[in-house]
Amino acid sequence: MTRSVQPEYPRRAFTLIELLVVVAVISILIGILLPALSKARRSGMTTKCASNLHQLVIALTAYTSDFDMKFPPNLDRIRDTETGKSGMWWYDVPRLGRYMPQFDDSNLNFNNVKNQTVGGGSMMCPEHPLAGRSYAMNYWASSATKYDVSTGTFATPGRNPRDAAESERGKGFDGTVGRASDVMLVAEAWGLFFNEGASAANPPKAWFAAADIGDLGKPGQRWGGGTGITDAAAFAGQWVNSSIGAIEMKGLTRTTVKTYVPFYRHGARELPLHVDGAANFGMVDGSVRVYRQRELVDQATGKTTLRILWSTYDKDAEFPSEN
Repeated sequence: MTRSVQPEYPRRAFTLIELLVVVAVISILIGILLPALSKARRSGMTTKCASNLHQLVIALTAYTSDFDMKFPPNLDRIRDTETGKSGMWWYDVPRLGRYMPQFDDSNLNFNNVKNQTVGGGSMMCPEHPLAGRSYAMNYWASSATKYDVSTGTFATPGRNPRDAAESERGKGFDGTVGRASDVMLVAEAWGLFFNEGASAANPPKAWFAAADIGDLGKPGQRWGGGTGITDAAAFAGQWVNSSIGAIEMKGLTRTTVKTYVPFYRHGARELPLHVDGAANFGMVDGSVRVYRQRELVDQATGKTTLRILWSTYDKDAEFPSEN
């Protein structure tokens, strides 16, 4: 038998030019795909944030079903008769903890004189750095906000015995409020307080939003319109301690935050706000909406566009001459 011998040909290698072309094509594809992937990732985080807010609204709605359509109180330095501790807030364990699980109890430890608060899980926005609690309740939804020592009664929003002008800024409401799809119940808020025990030597592991937002200023100013909110009392908290460092509010002071809502989290990275920045808002009817700052504020006048209401008194508070 004979066998044929196939001639051997030299193997052809890629030339340097061909390799460079392939590398260039891959680089171009990466340049095209990365922004799209980044945008999709951030869009997913915004959706997750909205989902968390929806669960929070459902929990607060369940609360109203058990408490005569009233939302939780937000009271400082008031003894909680149920626990004997100080303060009664919407997010504490004796209230919200009845309807939502606890994932992060580091805001206040068990031995604190104040009630522990619910944190982590659905209380966190994925775009909030080191989040412990990313959301706050609308001040005007509180069932009680102040205690009148002279009469021994609790005051509802708009009837603050220590602030006669509060009635000109808004009025309280409950679960039966009209225009429920337009009235805000909860929203994203700045992380002003760090976990208990944190220090310069032991950096914070989580940041927690204050209880409520929106009690000061005109409706448009609360969104950052016009002069914005410049009252330092609106942004009290541990975040201003430079030795600790404010993770998401770096470079800001109590008078330069301007807005109750951290619009920078979704769609923009400029502090304190950017017209294209957005935030999620949970409404009384259970819906959740995302709005850009420019959609909530008339940039020319600094007044609210009334797309979202702090209370049903917003138009009267912002446009008194029209009423």
